[in-house]
Amino acid sequence: MPPAPHLLCRVEGVRDRFAITFDDGPSRRHTPQILEVLARHAARATFFQMGGRVSRSPELTRRVHDEGHEVGLHDCLHLPPTLLPRWFRRRELRACEAAVRAAGVEPAPFYRPPFDAITPRQAEQMRTWGFEPVIGDVFPHDPSRPGAGKIAAWALECLRPGSILILHDGSGYGDFDRSQTVEAADRILAEAAKRGLRATSVGQLLAEGVRSS
Repeated sequence: MPPAPHLLCRVEGVRDRFAITFDDGPSRRHTPQILEVLARHAARATFFQMGGRVSRSPELTRRVHDEGHEVGLHDCLHLPPTLLPRWFRRRELRACEAAVRAAGVEPAPFYRPPFDAITPRQAEQMRTWGFEPVIGDVFPHDPSRPGAGKIAAWALECLRPGSILILHDGSGYGDFDRSQTVEAADRILAEAAKRGLRATSVGQLLAEGVRSS
């Protein structure tokens, strides 16, 4: 992905870890499967969840948290932040935050903008509202469903210590099939472990090193 100095894209100074993240959930079909994959590999992750989906499946948000993963914020309507006025962006953020808290979970202080689109000024506003904007440096385009093998191969080609990997356990526009992502995540975690790389959450990755664009 292109560098974005105003956003957290990767973390430098990390020897043997990368962050694995999942967007657009929770999904009743696929989030439990992703959690099983993560447990099998003793991995931790950050889930950037949508407020409406959290409200419909609060038990899944609690399960994500109870199994040791971070719950970050995405939004509610999955609209490009660059096209929205300040008041609307703040409303989206606070509604998502309220849904996570209503599920009994304290959200991690991280926000992933839909479409990875946010201006430097908007990013600074997010920080004043208490959330660090996060994208990543590895995006294998799993929503396009090119096949689990291709998703895994593209991710592994780019994955480095300190990387932030972007995957999807749900969709912003319906209950789309994410079975390829589930299978690809299993392959990525297995091969990364062979290379000496362990998957963790964004917060834990930051604790290991220094943020970078």
